[in-house]
Amino acid sequence: MPDRPILSPAEIEEAMRWEGYLAINPTYAYAQMMKRHERIIWFFTGNQWGKNANIVKHYVDRIHGLHPVEAKNMRPDTKHRVIRLCSEKLPTEAGDGEETKNTIYPVFKKMLPAGIIKKDISQRSSTMSLHDPQGGKDIFLEFVSYEQALQSQAGVQRFSIYVDEACTKEFYMENRVRLLASYGDMVGGMTPAIGDVTWQSEEIFDRASAIYRSKRVRAFLKDWKGIEYPEWQYTDTGSDIAVIMCATDDNPSYDVLVAEINTRELEQAKSGTHPIYKTAEEYVPITKESYITKNLGFYDKESEAVRRYGIITGVAERMYEAFEMGTHVIDGDKYFPDGLPHGWMHGRAIDYHPSVDWHCAFVAISPQDEWFVYNEVVMSPERYITKEICSEIVKRSKDYVYRVNLIDPLSCVNQSNTGVPTKDDVNREFYELKREGIGTGGYWSPWDTKSLRGREQIRTRIKNSRICGRPFNNRQPVFGREEHIPTIWFLNNCRVGVDSFKNWKHNHTSQKAKETKEATESFTQKWSHFCMAVECLAKEQGFKPRAERDHAEQGRKTSEQYGRR
Repeated sequence: MPDRPILSPAEIEEAMRWEGYLAINPTYAYAQMMKRHERIIWFFTGNQWGKNANIVKHYVDRIHGLHPVEAKNMRPDTKHRVIRLCSEKLPTEAGDGEETKNTIYPVFKKMLPAGIIKKDISQRSSTMSLHDPQGGKDIFLEFVSYEQALQSQAGVQRFSIYVDEACTKEFYMENRVRLLASYGDMVGGMTPAIGDVTWQSEEIFDRASAIYRSKRVRAFLKDWKGIEYPEWQYTDTGSDIAVIMCATDDNPSYDVLVAEINTRELEQAKSGTHPIYKTAEEYVPITKESYITKNLGFYDKESEAVRRYGIITGVAERMYEAFEMGTHVIDGDKYFPDGLPHGWMHGRAIDYHPSVDWHCAFVAISPQDEWFVYNEVVMSPERYITKEICSEIVKRSKDYVYRVNLIDPLSCVNQSNTGVPTKDDVNREFYELKREGIGTGGYWSPWDTKSLRGREQIRTRIKNSRICGRPFNNRQPVFGREEHIPTIWFLNNCRVGVDSFKNWKHNHTSQKAKETKEATESFTQKWSHFCMAVECLAKEQGFKPRAERDHAEQGRKTSEQYGRR
């Protein structure tokens, strides 16, 4: 056996200074966080995953210049030297029978090496000053609470901001301003069960350009929703946001705790003092999974998803709850730099209303049955006449040939001022424009309003897109053989369409109905119009994928004619 190295008294003393820091066993997710360059990193985790320990450890590393991403290190010449730490309570405030609800301060006190604290917090000041271990000016840890007035937190720029658990959207936006001039970063950590997480879902999760899911989170999602995710999912949102998702089970301290429990109880079984097992042979060890299941106290899959795996479920009232901006919204210039192929099946649909904005959706289907929602027109009939709206639709239609053109049956009602249905006006305008050499024409027919078949088909496509992960990857195993499964994707220029699919929700008749998920058949009207236009295309029998060779040559000729005109 090799001799152990003998430490000098000075080395022993230095090691003791780092005792609290070295006692933390960082998780695999910590290593993933330390690789990221994004300016916003947000953790969605199960209860008791250990987010404070991992995030505070990463700040101690940055203070000492040990972060592998150089831009995140606090160097002696770093101009902005304040790290803001945000939580529900200040370290000096008591809460509900406890000494304090602030969980960040004690972790910092434990992890910071002895002697680095120059001045601790006090009743008068919630700011801790530190000696710079690299020889620069003092570093300040500024503790703030969500209950403080936003204006009181204004002032100098911050080097970095840590947001612990749920805060308001206003608080988040105000603190982002504190990072502009410093080009600072923000780290957040929360379990989605705490508070309303709607804005975190929309502003952070849906906009993330990179999403990490631990192995346990991915396994749970596959079992619960039937959706497989890669370890890192990259999106086309173009944001500077990374999301990290971890389960309670990913906390390595539970392995140690369960081992200690089993050792203690086995000894009790051997001595005959165990309340259940009277011999060592009878003893059945507990597992980490069973221990966490028993102690977290979730009662169904949804509560388990939140409390154990950090999965956002607070947006479950959405009509298309499986829709994710990070998955379904793609970069049109990346995938179609020369435009969508003319040989594909193209269709348009108008959700008409005499006083509300008209919403026109443009959809193309690839030969492999992938839908691409690639353009939109949203115009108010109170600001524009029918001729102007039709001209804009023709302009956006370019030189594509549209085999399916659908319009809301409400347009078939005679107008009070002319006695002519709006549908007839629209068809006349498209006919006249084509005669003038503008556009490719198209006859608009009323769509089917008698079934929800289109909605279910769109839901299936949305779910399948999450399975495929990206366009042109829809050949997947189905019952033992590979098939092209139907998917749907939204180009990032369709902003109203994307917002509509993200925000369209059910209405509820009462709070009780909301809690029991007994949604009425009604839904919010604001975001329904574009969705209805896309749904009606899914119900149309003739709107199906066609072999690309059928119309490729015709599309090329039409393009040449359009260019000459």
